[in-house]
Amino acid sequence: MMKIALIRTYNQKLRDPDLRTPKEVIEWMGAMQSQDYAMAKWAVGTRMVDPVAKEVDDAIDSGVILRTHLLRPTWHIVYHENIRWMIMLSASRIRSSMKSRDIQLGLDGKVFRKCNRIFEKVLRDGNHLTRDELISELEKSGGISGRDQASHVFTRAETEGILCSGRQKKGKPTFALLDEWVRNPGRITTRDEALKELGQIYFRSRGPATVEDLAWWSGQSLSDSRKAVDMIRGDLVSERAGEFTYWFSPSFTPTGPDNTIIFLPAFDELLLSYRNRDASLSGIDNRKAISDNGIFYPVLVRNGEAIGTWKRKSGSDELTVTARLFGKPSRNNKITADAFARYSRFTGKKIHLEL
Repeated sequence: MMKIALIRTYNQKLRDPDLRTPKEVIEWMGAMQSQDYAMAKWAVGTRMVDPVAKEVDDAIDSGVILRTHLLRPTWHIVYHENIRWMIMLSASRIRSSMKSRDIQLGLDGKVFRKCNRIFEKVLRDGNHLTRDELISELEKSGGISGRDQASHVFTRAETEGILCSGRQKKGKPTFALLDEWVRNPGRITTRDEALKELGQIYFRSRGPATVEDLAWWSGQSLSDSRKAVDMIRGDLVSERAGEFTYWFSPSFTPTGPDNTIIFLPAFDELLLSYRNRDASLSGIDNRKAISDNGIFYPVLVRNGEAIGTWKRKSGSDELTVTARLFGKPSRNNKITADAFARYSRFTGKKIHLEL
């Protein structure tokens, strides 16, 4: 029987990674959820051959990868050449999901247009500003009053292709004008081309997966997700498992399990990419890995299956990592400090492990 969870670890570059830069990771994955930036950096790093946190920061600061609201929507890191066609696919659904709250906040087309003009004025010529700096400019110019309005105004501007992330300022994220920061318009210009590209990226990097999984991850309708599969059907193979049909690239064969423990960040794509997570997370352990309000905790994974959680506490030159297994430790899931060696190199800090 197909080992769904195991194959996904290979396709998501968690086992035997061969990608060397953050650009290569995001280009392969298409987009990766990133509301917790520190954890998102490790999500990128753990898929690299030799991960270093600064390389992710540098890729953000150079505009090679961007952080913006896309897909479901939430914060995502996206490859710069993909941002415009992903906005094309995401924008109308994001705006629709925000409409009722926009009305409650007193936001309408006139307000959004005024705020966009302010953005274009204060951010022009590469003047990247932090969130607080931009809110100050909006309030000073009478565009908005309050952070609740600001959050919606920023997201609206992202969906209209006005704002994207810029270079960090004293360790804080900033906003930039998309047309200034990303001058390459990209090769994809139609919605059908975008759907086809979305399907190719998704099943290449996350298969085996279902059409329903694609719809969940991308925020697209089931009909559009089926359309994406129909356009690339000749490039995929499928296999039936229970009531589901799983699609994946035929060009890859995993070498098999090896019981290596991988520790993944909060909100990692190995869990987030799928509507049905049973392959990696048993129902009895679901609440240990995902809170009632949808917070995905950092997890320990063996052969694609979650076996525990972990959390970190940072000191000046050391990280204390506390690991908790879902069941009793066994020979196959014994955790040692070696399991955290890559994370130690990534952060540049020593790891003190507590079990």
